[in-house]
Amino acid sequence: MLKTKKLRIINIAKVLGIIIILSLLFVNPKTNMSSFYDGIILWARFVMPALFPILFVSSLLNASGVVQNIGKYMTPITKKLFNCGGISGYIYAISMLSGYPVGAKVTAELYEKNLITRSEATRIASFTSTSGPLFIIGTVGVGMFNSARVGIIVLVSHLLGALFNGIIFRKLYSSKKQSKVYINITTPSNNILEDCMLSSIKSILIIGGYIALSYMLIALADSYNIFYPITHLLNQCFGINPDISASMMQGMIEMTNGIQRLSMLNLNENLQIILSTFLISFGGISIFLQAYTYLAKSQIKIKIYAIEKILHTIISVIVCSILITIF
Repeated sequence: MLKTKKLRIINIAKVLGIIIILSLLFVNPKTNMSSFYDGIILWARFVMPALFPILFVSSLLNASGVVQNIGKYMTPITKKLFNCGGISGYIYAISMLSGYPVGAKVTAELYEKNLITRSEATRIASFTSTSGPLFIIGTVGVGMFNSARVGIIVLVSHLLGALFNGIIFRKLYSSKKQSKVYINITTPSNNILEDCMLSSIKSILIIGGYIALSYMLIALADSYNIFYPITHLLNQCFGINPDISASMMQGMIEMTNGIQRLSMLNLNENLQIILSTFLISFGGISIFLQAYTYLAKSQIKIKIYAIEKILHTIISVIVCSILITIF
């Protein structure tokens, strides 16, 4: 009875939230459409050219059976580190090279092909949800902060954080019984290229939709000063610059937007590195939803994935704090 009442309250809150957001959207449609357009432009200029080829190639590798062969050679290492098969090493590598949300997409595809179990997919998600070097060093470090040092330290902290996170979660849903050997039981397609192309197009459109929607929500928050009570409270209680806290909250919705706003502030470089590491490792709600769109197919619980991302963020910031004292 209590559980039913709680679910009813949650459902009512969801409906009210949607109604409020829709009402605010109609009040200032010009600003909202403009921000949505900005998100689409960002996606079209930077995200799609960088991610689409990776999405297509990864789908092609999965469909052609190359991944299974790669996994055989990596199993001794990944089994000791992450308690997962060698395929997890491939997922970590391709996520590390390409960035969000490729790791989640590949994990879901391999689960659907019965190449990994649900428990393995859950553990794999703890260390394969990463950003890539092109974005971190090129876009963030050099492009936004005009500093290769910023990009390099953020990248190393972020990737080491993911690695340590995977080691921590290696016992999650693990069993002492010997792992079952999974084989691909899906029926081969008559047209692999077409299937991979359609899958990649669908994925890149989903990513674009989340980015554009996030930009619109941030503009909505700016228009009605939704962040002001929190930024004012943080300033009064802890002396935190309202511009910094506002940028961080925007970044927790869409990380690129938040980091870009941080780069416009006159901050100490070490502080820029720590805050950027936090936002990139957390990924923001936009990235979280992009990744979970795929991971939900692996039956991964959203609470577990949220805990994995939070711990990844904490570890990355700790690693970053150590690195900036050395380099």
